Amino acid sequence: MERTEIDAMRQIPLADFLARLGHEPVRRSGNELWYIAPYRGERTPSFRVNVAKQLWYDFGLGKGGDIFTLAGEFVGSGDFMEQVKFIAETANMPMPVPEVSKRTFLPKPSEPVFEGVEAVPL
Repeated sequence: MERTEIDAMRQIPLADFLARLGHEPVRRSGNELWYIAPYRGERTPSFRVNVAKQLWYDFGLGKGGDIFTLAGEFVGSGDFMEQVKFIAETANMPMPVPEVSKRTFLPKPSEPVFEGVEAVPL
């Protein structure tokens, strides 16, 4: 997978990512944006984004992380490629293609050579 594409995804501001998904902060306090948790129902905002560090933390769930783990909460998957796909779709980015290891071409199985062999009754 292209390192640069993953790095580009890592650079997406979490606030922009959440805004694309239709979630706006309820409150701002210094470097922190507070949201109603975007992937579960709640009344009191307990979802925080640190704008300086580009990390999120959900006090209601007791977990947090970066844009990839956040995407994982939305798609309900810990699978990195699922997270990358969700981010690419949300941010209108091309989906990074995993690097295909150099193909190893297996030699075509050679057919047994039966030239000049006679079939004789036993």
